[in-house]
Amino acid sequence: MLLKIEKFEELAKRKGYRNGYELSREVGCGKLTYNLLKQGHRIGYDVVAEIYNRFGEKETLAVIDFEEETLNGFTSKFVKVGNRLY
Repeated sequence: MLLKIEKFEELAKRKGYRNGYELSREVGCGKLTYNLLKQGHRIGYDVVAEIYNRFGEKETLAVIDFEEETLNGFTSKFVKVGNRLY
């Protein structure tokens, strides 16, 4: 899975953050991690789950490139209670 940086930056601004880095800190990434994501490195399941829990399915699909995986395949790796992944 990859983070769509431009879409993530747009989400950050729409949600009141100064930039994507600030939002990335809120969802569990450090400065080095966000820079690696910007270079095209893969994003971890736990960070994607946090994005899903905070912003929902629609926003997650907008900012995450699931590559060969589907959203249903991703969520099946977690326990889903209501709209939250655990």
